[in-house]
Amino acid sequence: MDVPAPRRRLGGRGHHRGDGLSLLFAADVPEDVAGVLTATQRPVVTAAFTETASAAAWRTKQSWALVAGADRTISPEVQRFGAARVGVVVELPRASHAVALSEPTRVADLIRDGVRATI
Repeated sequence: MDVPAPRRRLGGRGHHRGDGLSLLFAADVPEDVAGVLTATQRPVVTAAFTETASAAAWRTKQSWALVAGADRTISPEVQRFGAARVGVVVELPRASHAVALSEPTRVADLIRDGVRATI
């Protein structure tokens, strides 16, 4: 599938043209919701792709990972690689990058499980 490249980069920011955002980011959410996402998207700070973390919290804190199996923004293989380090992984095979919108109950359950396990 061809996905449109970011429209432009301004001051270290980039964003996708609206005609490809819903396919790339939110393929499994209702069309009206995807339309709102497209209309209200904000440019991503390109430093988000190059900045390094000073420490990995998952090395010292119990963590969880959710793999969105149909994500076209972050490859599910890349997500699985990172999630394997965490130890507790929930995979939603049909979920897009907008998994919090398409599977809100499952995402909330994962968050609640994490909270319960750490208090």
